[in-house]
Amino acid sequence: MAELTDTVTVITRDGDPRPIAAIVPPGAARTAAQARADAERLAEVTAGWARRLDAQREQSARRHAAEVRTLTAALAEVWAELERRAAPADVPALARLRAAHAHLLAD
Repeated sequence: MAELTDTVTVITRDGDPRPIAAIVPPGAARTAAQARADAERLAEVTAGWARRLDAQREQSARRHAAEVRTLTAALAEVWAELERRAAPADVPALARLRAAHAHLLAD
């Protein structure tokens, strides 16, 4: 029937829903060597994707660091200009803003 209907019949122990065997159509049966070869190919493909993802993460991290440096430099320029125009201590809103940016301006 498996060959004619192309169906899989799962066999379980009485009262236990866990499968212990299966009757499959001949085309679906895999030899142990074929299964190992499939597993090895899957591991190879997975490792390739993992390497690509790692490279992408590293590239993104470098790009992000460069963008943060650029933004930090621009922020420092803006603060220098603000300080030339008005001392932060004279304007409470500027003092609060400078305190909020202190971690970026420390470098």
